[in-house]
Amino acid sequence: MSKVTDKQQELGESGQNGSEPPRNEPQAEPSDARSDGTDAAPTRPKDERFRLGDLHPRRFLLDTWREIDRDRDRSGRFDPLPLAMVLTVCVGLTFTEYYGGSATFRLLQRSILEGDGALKPLLESARQSTYWELSPHAYWSLTRLFAWVALPMLVLLALRRNPLDFGLRWGKSGAHWPLYVLSVAVVIPLVFIVAKRPDFGNYYPFYKLAGRSYADFFLWQLVYAGQFFAVEFIFRGFMVEAGRRAYGSQAIFVMVIPYVMIHYGKPLPETVGAIIAGVVLGTLAMRTRSIWPGLFVHLLVAVTMDFAALSERDALPTELFPKND
Repeated sequence: MSKVTDKQQELGESGQNGSEPPRNEPQAEPSDARSDGTDAAPTRPKDERFRLGDLHPRRFLLDTWREIDRDRDRSGRFDPLPLAMVLTVCVGLTFTEYYGGSATFRLLQRSILEGDGALKPLLESARQSTYWELSPHAYWSLTRLFAWVALPMLVLLALRRNPLDFGLRWGKSGAHWPLYVLSVAVVIPLVFIVAKRPDFGNYYPFYKLAGRSYADFFLWQLVYAGQFFAVEFIFRGFMVEAGRRAYGSQAIFVMVIPYVMIHYGKPLPETVGAIIAGVVLGTLAMRTRSIWPGLFVHLLVAVTMDFAALSERDALPTELFPKND
């Protein structure tokens, strides 16, 4: 007579059919889910080294988007960050549209000069500065640093998120530097071509005294750089990273909409180019988790555009500092 195992006895006592083979506890189906509810990354090791084949649109765009989508949060849990991101971006863009321009700056200036407060003598003294004409542009840049950097950071801190995780680390940028070099190599020649158009040549630089001296040009570029940092952080840092878990690669295209809209009023080729630049820089930022290389590209293009516009008008600086009248 065959022996009955203890396990079979237990199964018999619990009413199991003796004709069925004894089974162990049901095992979970293989899953790509991690313990935190998100999809697990592919188990194969990733090689971050750059290869020439990475420049192929399918490899650079489609494969990158698919990889991002695998990391999308499928747990079904409510995450307040995407909602907070949308509301914060709406508030920030609205603030700069209505209160971040030269009209508001002139209104503030007039209200101070017409009053008797402590700021009046300081403002009167500042208005005598050689570089006073740069002040409206400094106000323009500072309002964007407030609404597009400081405000999102406060929201992230309130939600107990580390702002450094939203594009402010170097990330994997070193592995993809050839892509940024290629971007510059393609865009810079186009800048000199479009600078010959009257709408570009007369539009840039925003600071109309940038050609007065190299000091003016340099100070303007510092002010301009602050604005570009704000642009890169809110769009390629805050929006892309906050939307990564909820929207996957679609966060890139969500970001492109307001990014293109802030170019309205600029020359048409630049606005159309912002669509392509938004997708490419957004993909690179999501791939590297860093805004820094994209910021450097943006700054280089902006400086080149101002230089080319001044050169086309034969208005490049010839003095180190402005002459005293």
